[in-house]
Amino acid sequence: MSGKKSKAKTTAVTVIDTAVTTKKPNYVEGLVLLFSQMYEQSRGIEYVSIGKAGKPSGVDTAAVGALLSFMKKKYPEANSAEMTEHFRRLYEGCLRVNDKWLYDNMSLSIIRSKLNQIIAWIKRNPTGEEIKAPNYHGVNPHNLPQWMRTEK
Repeated sequence: MSGKKSKAKTTAVTVIDTAVTTKKPNYVEGLVLLFSQMYEQSRGIEYVSIGKAGKPSGVDTAAVGALLSFMKKKYPEANSAEMTEHFRRLYEGCLRVNDKWLYDNMSLSIIRSKLNQIIAWIKRNPTGEEIKAPNYHGVNPHNLPQWMRTEK
């Protein structure tokens, strides 16, 4: 045996509970939660957005942040309640799009990246004609945000 003593290495492990947060969500996180609730109501399945400390994912909050910047340009005078209503109507239209790929893959990041295609799909019926009827796939075009409407 050698005269050397073995030194046992010890490591400290910190466990952080990320399952529950009691902190009120900020405005962007609230818009992510709004989409999550509407998605679940529309599809009957949970929209999963997993982030740190029980918050929505960074991908979802980044997508909503980009959409919010866009919406602020469209509605510069809107207060937070009015802006939330614009988002609710946007989400409603997005969740009712019946294009198979968009329906199957609908998420906040898809809304951000495919916004033009989604708006076009909402505005057009399957034959490619502009919406003339008051109701298309359950979405009344008069309830859409003004920038999404065919008539101005």
